[in-house]
Amino acid sequence: MKKPGSRPAKKRPTPPAVTTTVTIDSLNDDGVGVGRHEKKEILIANTLPGEEVKAVIEHEGQTRCIGRLTKVLKKSVQRVIPGCSLAPQCPGCPLIHLAYPHQLEYKQQLIAGAISHYPSVQNLEPDTIWAAPQTFGYRTTAKLAISKHHGKASVGLYKRGTHDVIDIGQCPQHHPLINKV
Repeated sequence: MKKPGSRPAKKRPTPPAVTTTVTIDSLNDDGVGVGRHEKKEILIANTLPGEEVKAVIEHEGQTRCIGRLTKVLKKSVQRVIPGCSLAPQCPGCPLIHLAYPHQLEYKQQLIAGAISHYPSVQNLEPDTIWAAPQTFGYRTTAKLAISKHHGKASVGLYKRGTHDVIDIGQCPQHHPLINKV
């Protein structure tokens, strides 16, 4: 509680944004690119292994940084143009810029990695990931957020790293029945 007559607290000055160049080594379990910055792990969404990227550091912790992609300097041969204009800010499709056959390989590796943590099932060979008949319009479940801004309702997903709702409208990944919502 504030004392009567006390001065308002001074705001800390915002440190200048740090821009860095990073080579992406791998993807984490969420499909986010992982590289190294000054002996720390840095996570940068919308990147692929082997890419050299320029990013702004948005958060720096003791062992990990979070970066925002500003430019891809050296593209991966696996990179494709996303089929959605909201891809850079929407967390719903972290692999949409990865060619579909490589998405399936990545998912297969996730399953193999998860199984490797359990000695009793390490000898099991997981089935091959089934490819969807269509690379868009197949997603039949969605956890949508609803917000109201200036009297207008928005239905969609939270923008990466915020609680702002991106109105996804006609999402190309969702089944047409979900888009009717």
